[in-house]
Amino acid sequence: MSATAVEPPRTPDRLAAVRRRPFTVFGLLLIVVVGLATGAMTGGILDHAWGRDLAYGPAALTSGQWWGLLTGPFLAIAPWCYLPVLASFALCVGYAEPRLGTRRTALLWLGTQVGSVLAASSLILAFGPGAMAQALDVGPSGGALAVGAVMTAFMSTGVRRLARGTLVAYVVSSFLFIGNLADLVHLIAVAAGLVIGSRSRPRQQAVVNRDRAVHHLQREGGGSISWMTTWPGVRYLYDPQGGGYLAYRRHLGVALALGDPIGTTDWIRRAPAAFEALCADEHLIPSHFAVSGPVARAIGGRNLQIGEDTLLDLTDLEFRGKKWQDIRTARNRAGRDGIRFELVTLADADPRIIAQVRAISDGWLRRQRTPSSASPWAASTMRWTHGFASRWHSTTRTGCTGSSPGCRSTGVGDASTAGPSI
Repeated sequence: MSATAVEPPRTPDRLAAVRRRPFTVFGLLLIVVVGLATGAMTGGILDHAWGRDLAYGPAALTSGQWWGLLTGPFLAIAPWCYLPVLASFALCVGYAEPRLGTRRTALLWLGTQVGSVLAASSLILAFGPGAMAQALDVGPSGGALAVGAVMTAFMSTGVRRLARGTLVAYVVSSFLFIGNLADLVHLIAVAAGLVIGSRSRPRQQAVVNRDRAVHHLQREGGGSISWMTTWPGVRYLYDPQGGGYLAYRRHLGVALALGDPIGTTDWIRRAPAAFEALCADEHLIPSHFAVSGPVARAIGGRNLQIGEDTLLDLTDLEFRGKKWQDIRTARNRAGRDGIRFELVTLADADPRIIAQVRAISDGWLRRQRTPSSASPWAASTMRWTHGFASRWHSTTRTGCTGSSPGCRSTGVGDASTAGPSI
């Protein structure tokens, strides 16, 4: 198996990104159209009697103007507010829609928008000062911030902490130092979104995904490094049609797929495009390590051979004839020197054996040389795969052969690595 580095096309499909966000696009257009039609983009909406009739807040609820809960979100209180209103809606709702789906995102925004306004108005009427009881406001930012808070639950740990810290700092400081109706709505919305997100976040997803991966390997087979896709820390892109999966890891903005996609022929054909779409949506750079020639050609771009595998049919292998003379000599000498072959699980092996394997692996890594132009990416890839070897703990095989259960013998083939421009 030879390995090739491939640079995928760098032209994002912006129309596809828009098509995956119909509710976000519709909401943004509706806010702009309503603002232009009513004149809210050129003057203060609450300066007019009709504008106060469209707003929401404690005063609107006490006067029976319940429709303000549905008309108010599509306006902004002042012309300069349209920029942050449109930006927060596009960022929070646009991030959520392709991940939660259009219907769920729309219902989540509507529920948290209306709910946060009702909760804030009720608190003001029950405990707030009299002046706040006459407050009115417009805008969709309560629901937008709640949706953003919900989506932080699905981010990586570092990004989640940063996003939550920023949201909480913003709403708390605004409420303490400004204290308008909008600030209370935002505070309640973010708090509700954090609670909803913490309860909606999937649990034990990695275990379930790994079980599915093992099932596909046993059913469809894999390549010479497919068994590595079951190791801890690996993420999975599954075919929605149940045809298979593609395993990858995330590191420093790069999604590094390991080996060929596993599954049906149809899924193997579709997987590179699906992986590229996933990376575009997650703002990651797609990269493929040690894939076969057909997959590399499907990915496109440049490729670099990084190694070869030789697959032997062990069932019919015999060291006979002149061409195997060197092999027979080496085997006989190994026997005299006390060298023998053992198939073990490294994590369960004698510590002295583990130390020897690590020493050999470290020595090999130190001797490697990479082209200067490719050294950052190549060195990172080498460290990543070397780290895999040093964490080897859950399998008794070091590769696939024709006689290995759960693997299919495909002979000697090309393999490729698709990655960023280097």
